[in-house]
Amino acid sequence: RDYYASRGLGDVYKRQLDYWVPSGQGYIDVSTLQMIVTVPQVLLMQRAQNEVDPALWDGGVNALILGYNANYYQSKQDDNAYRSFYNGDNIGLNLWGFMFRHRGSLNWQNNSGTHYQSMRNYMEHGIGALRSRIIIGDTDTSGHLFDSFSLRGVLLYSDDNMLPDSRRGYAPMIRGVAETNARISVRQNNVLRYETTVSPGPFSIDDLYPTGYGGDLTVTIRESDGRESQFMVPYAAVPQLVRPGLTTYSLTAGTLRNMNLSKQDAVAQLTLQRGINNLLTGYGGVLTTRDYHAFLLGGAIGSSWGALALDVTQAQTDTQDRHLSGQSYRATYSKGFNASSSTMSLSAWRFSSPGYLGLNDAMSAIDYARHPSPGSYNSAF
Repeated sequence: RDYYASRGLGDVYKRQLDYWVPSGQGYIDVSTLQMIVTVPQVLLMQRAQNEVDPALWDGGVNALILGYNANYYQSKQDDNAYRSFYNGDNIGLNLWGFMFRHRGSLNWQNNSGTHYQSMRNYMEHGIGALRSRIIIGDTDTSGHLFDSFSLRGVLLYSDDNMLPDSRRGYAPMIRGVAETNARISVRQNNVLRYETTVSPGPFSIDDLYPTGYGGDLTVTIRESDGRESQFMVPYAAVPQLVRPGLTTYSLTAGTLRNMNLSKQDAVAQLTLQRGINNLLTGYGGVLTTRDYHAFLLGGAIGSSWGALALDVTQAQTDTQDRHLSGQSYRATYSKGFNASSSTMSLSAWRFSSPGYLGLNDAMSAIDYARHPSPGSYNSAF
């Protein structure tokens, strides 16, 4: 008391635990000389089911990997003989967590000789602190928001495989308030999916295992005095939904790898998804080359009437003699029905206005404008 008074802090020493910790409780049991402290579950540091600290992850053993697929063919008719040999190889080298990969093919024919073609070369490494992976070399984008394309360059992306099993994919966060030390049970289609105990006060559960397209959750709170209460949490999933508080991203830069183009232009792409709460996930992206630019903005909603994702992509294409601009609208919907154990889903519905081109069509149009072929027809226009 004298310590606090000498520093002008008045009655700070009298303040109870709930002043410092909202809904916290604490008292001293004189008979046992114990201090009993109760803190709401939502304020405690929690680990997801099966979570392992990244510091304990193993980068794998050093190894040389060799895979191949070989085929020899021979035929003879009269005095003409034909022989050919094919070998597809997949070579890998793992060193201290770095994975080097090479894919190629060897073709030999008795009348044309030997030809070797390198198909893909890249290095991959996991970044535990970012829960991400980086690929340098030949790779492909996921095609999750924009259309997929091949490139040679750098790809940095968040990897769901670095999350605990219970936090991969989408599942809603469950929030509630317990009045006493309570048991929380979560059921889906009358199947018990999760159960835990919590202390009095607010609680949150964010490590439910995902179940495909979902199905509404029934949450039961059983208090220590026998009282029970229930509430429903809507659960429907579309690919664009992300768990509340989770951010996923992808950053790509390099040159296109399209054998149908005479010139491989530089390309860059950024995509971002953020789970704001159970109701809303926001996402967007930018895709750009020298003569093609696309911007995507969208949102996904999870509610009692289903999960719906809507987004719009604005794209513009500049060729030597034309300027094209247009929009593409996409909708995705899913709804699970507990009573009939059925699911209705609309995987994707897209409407594109005149002047809109995806990356592959746009690059074909640009390449045709640079090097027109007599008598050819460019379908991109």
